[in-house]
Amino acid sequence: MRINFFFFLIIISLIIALLSLLIQTDLINKVFKKKTIKEVILIDNKYLSKEFLMSKISTKKGQSFWLFNSFQLKKELQSFNEIEEYEFKLDWAGNLMISIKEKKPFMSWNLNNHVKFIDDEGKILNYDRNLNNLKIINLYGDNANIYVPYLKTNFFEKKSQEIKVNEIFFLNNIGWKITFYNKKCFFFPLKKLEKVTDIFENIVNSDLYLEFNFFDLRINNRVYLSKKEC
Repeated sequence: MRINFFFFLIIISLIIALLSLLIQTDLINKVFKKKTIKEVILIDNKYLSKEFLMSKISTKKGQSFWLFNSFQLKKELQSFNEIEEYEFKLDWAGNLMISIKEKKPFMSWNLNNHVKFIDDEGKILNYDRNLNNLKIINLYGDNANIYVPYLKTNFFEKKSQEIKVNEIFFLNNIGWKITFYNKKCFFFPLKKLEKVTDIFENIVNSDLYLEFNFFDLRINNRVYLSKKEC
């Protein structure tokens, strides 16, 4: 009888242990299933809004922690023209932190009373923050952004860094009008800009630059000068 009693106790103990394990496992499963991404935190964004970034990535607040796809997020962040560098980390508490380094706008393109910020390839940057405090070049003209790489290669990379451009006007079938912060301005041909860059530099380094305000280099081998204001 004593052996049967101890055997009965062992059976009861095993049943209790098994039930306890099942209950704990069920509890653990519930906890795991309920674990979600609690917050998506965007860090170091000066120009790009969190709302725009969130609209372009598949990771959302409240989704399952275990379904987070780091490879997908990496691919999506790489597709942003506005982002130069990025890092992200999902901590155990469910906070997804995304740190970015944004492209600085190269120009503000003014088109039909709307301002679009563009990079040095003429591509639009989807910035909706107030960037009026940035000292960047104002560009005007239909389809002017298409020619930004051409201007960069044939003008900006060749001119003296001391000469600060204020505004650029793309005048179809006429030429480029480029004004500077010192109130001087130049007219350049639409094409073959690289051929007049040396003439431009020579003028800037001469007394003519001090005496005159308006310079027209559109006619081959000729320079028209004027003291009128631009």
